[in-house]
Amino acid sequence: MKRGGKNVILKQLEKQLTFKGYSTKTKKAYSGHVGRFVEFTNRTPHSLVKEDVEKYIYYLLNEQENSHAYVNQALSSIKFYYEYILKNGKVLYDLPRAKKEKKLPNILSQNEVLRILDSVHNIKHKSILFLTYSAGLRVGEVVRLKVEDIDSDRMLIHVK
Repeated sequence: MKRGGKNVILKQLEKQLTFKGYSTKTKKAYSGHVGRFVEFTNRTPHSLVKEDVEKYIYYLLNEQENSHAYVNQALSSIKFYYEYILKNGKVLYDLPRAKKEKKLPNILSQNEVLRILDSVHNIKHKSILFLTYSAGLRVGEVVRLKVEDIDSDRMLIHVK
């Protein structure tokens, strides 16, 4: 497929995702997935068939060893493309999704946590780490905290 053809596909996809109200991050992810799929198949969009998608999903899982979540997002992107751009969504209706992996989280030992906290000397950074760890906050939640979100009298943090 020509480079210009891929750009047209991605512009159509971006436009349709915008109409549907998808977030900027989702639009970027879907565009990346569809772009890689189109490059993988190296065929014109209207000549793509279900087997092309199956080969691609198999490639992502077995050869690339991507996570099931990544592959499922790729499949969602391709399904969106088939349904809203190619107007042929029923073709992929019964494609199975990869089963969600059950991974246990990595947990730091008490000594590892103490070593991390002791290695930081900047008081601001140390406070952020203590707050993150003790309250179980995500990075995005910590960076959006404001002074007024902390109620030191009642020992509460309001996470938005």
